[in-house]
Parts: sequence; structure tokens; C-alpha cells
Amino acid sequence: MINTVLQSFHSLYEKTTNPRESLENILTDKMMYFSIIAHSFVYTMIILFLKQYLNSKFTFSTIQYDFIFGKKLFSLLCIVMFFGYIGRFLRLRAIYANMTLNEKRTFKQTRDIAYFRFYFLG
Repeated sequence: MINTVLQSFHSLYEKTTNPRESLENILTDKMMYFSIIAHSFVYTMIILFLKQYLNSKFTFSTIQYDFIFGKKLFSLLCIVMFFGYIGRFLRLRAIYANMTLNEKRTFKQTRDIAYFRFYFLG
């Protein structure tokens, strides 16, 4: 099951970084929305855990506040990630449109190095 999910994430990466793909196909891909929700949830939980751990106050009022903060943070992350997918795709499409034929042949290798080394790990 984990292998299937990872393959789905990889195919989503391939689709959203392929400048020949249409934006409509990306926006109708259900895996993109699952990815946005899953990543936003994990990031929100990590931030709330660190906030709670560093604050070290554990009362009912802080739990209520954290729930409200968490909902707002989750919503914000979902919006940012949605527009991030679109922005990454449009940026790659613009770069690809300005490349020469020789550069287009090495585009996949360059794309993978750039995103895995600099953007994805950042």
C-alpha cells in the first residue's frame, strides 16, 4: 500500500513538472488534492506539536486555542500549496518555452536536480 501511495506521489510530481502537460489535467487530478491535504495536515501537526512542546503549558484553553490556530494554519497551508502547484507548473512551462532544442533534451535531468536538491528539500 505504501508503495502505491509513493508511486502516486511520484506520478503527480512527474505530471506537475511536465511542461507539455495541460493545466486542466493537473487541476482535475484527485491525487493533487490528496497530496495538498495530507501535506498540510502533517505540517500543521508538526507545527502544533513544536508549539506545544516549546510552550510547555498544557491547559484546556491552550488546547482550544491550538485547535482554532490549527484550523487556520491548515487552511492557509492548503491555499498556499494549491497555488504552489499551479505556480511551479507555470514557471516550468515558461522556462521550457525559452529553451533551445539541446536544452530541452536535458530538461528532465535538470528539472529533477533543481527540484530535488533545492526546492523539494528546502
